[in-house]
Amino acid sequence: LIMVLDNAFAIALVPYVAALSDRTWTRWGRRTPFLVAGMPLTALGLALVARTTSFGALLAVTVAMNLGLALSAGPLLALMPDVTPEERRARANGLITALAGCGALVAFFVLAPAARGRPLLPFDAGALAALGALAVILATIREPRDAVYRVQLSSGRAAARPGRMACPQDAVQRAPDASSRATAGPGNAPYHLQAVRRAPGSLAPAERAQPARQRARWLPGGVAREAVGACTRPVVLLGVLGLCAVAAVNGVQNMFTRYGVHRLGLDPAGAATLLGFFVLTFIAGAVPAGLAGDRLGRLRLLRLGLAGTLGAFLLAQGVRGPAPFAAVLLLGGLAWAVFLVNAYPVLLQVIPPAHVGLFSGLWGATSALGGLLAPPIYGWVVDQWGFDAFFLPGIVFMIVAMTCSLALRVAPASSSARAPGPPYGRPY
Repeated sequence: LIMVLDNAFAIALVPYVAALSDRTWTRWGRRTPFLVAGMPLTALGLALVARTTSFGALLAVTVAMNLGLALSAGPLLALMPDVTPEERRARANGLITALAGCGALVAFFVLAPAARGRPLLPFDAGALAALGALAVILATIREPRDAVYRVQLSSGRAAARPGRMACPQDAVQRAPDASSRATAGPGNAPYHLQAVRRAPGSLAPAERAQPARQRARWLPGGVAREAVGACTRPVVLLGVLGLCAVAAVNGVQNMFTRYGVHRLGLDPAGAATLLGFFVLTFIAGAVPAGLAGDRLGRLRLLRLGLAGTLGAFLLAQGVRGPAPFAAVLLLGGLAWAVFLVNAYPVLLQVIPPAHVGLFSGLWGATSALGGLLAPPIYGWVVDQWGFDAFFLPGIVFMIVAMTCSLALRVAPASSSARAPGPPYGRPY
């Protein structure tokens, strides 16, 4: 029950909160208020979860911790595209992914062994890490307030057909004129945002003119229907693709220790160490995968990563010895990094720009659903046919994901969003 709560919150609450952040106007921006509310609650839950003395207290603290994660996860994911130029989002996602992998290594190889002598240390360290991350965000990132959303919303509505929001492919992105480009400089907003900069909370004339019924559709439920309807085919393909790919890899990771013991003849510690080869190339390949995605095409790299991961699953099905299996894991970790780093930026290319938070939350919920479905499926296959068939579910999942990727069409990332003057995310 405790372990299921995390995925339950991710599926039920994260998309709603992330969509709500798309329409939140404050002097701190759209995403930051949710981080300020959620990350301290997460830290408090981490610090208290190891200090509870009853099941009721453990359940209450776990709910509070997962509520904090749900409040901050979607807005935090959407913050990256908010402050990163479109042509650099894959490399930014690669850096984030690599650092997340390093955090996992610290948890497994530093904090976990330290817990033998000091059981509370991993929880307190996690709480301090969450608070430290929030402090870094508040000190270094200044969101462009509501200007980005309003520019994109107005341009999207202008280019959309009646009754539907515009996809990025629906509108031709035009370069700013010379007069607006000339106004950029130190201390100013990027030139493509200056035209609508105004006091926080104020509404543009077009927004003030919207009738109450139309403004009501901007609430999360109505926005979800309108936004998803705008790009149904690519969004559904990416959703199925992401769910299947995450389910394939997550299922292996969850049961790999048992596989190493029963099929490869290792002890549990040896099996866990063998899985470290996968993590090693995953971390090492994340940043290069993002650079390659930005330069060569993210969809192309996404397909390459899926093909490499599928190849690793096929090889793993026939490998028995630990040494050749380590080589397979090295290939699988690199291929998985290539896929995972470029998948989210591909999603950003096919969604209405004004709904980055909503779709970021849905992407996180899809990943959580894949992680929730995978272990029972893998377990059922092992119960039926033994560990000789352990990788068969992953092969099926990856074939479905690869088929979806081949049917996907994505407009190329635009470089017209690059602004001279101060970089994205800096104070102005």
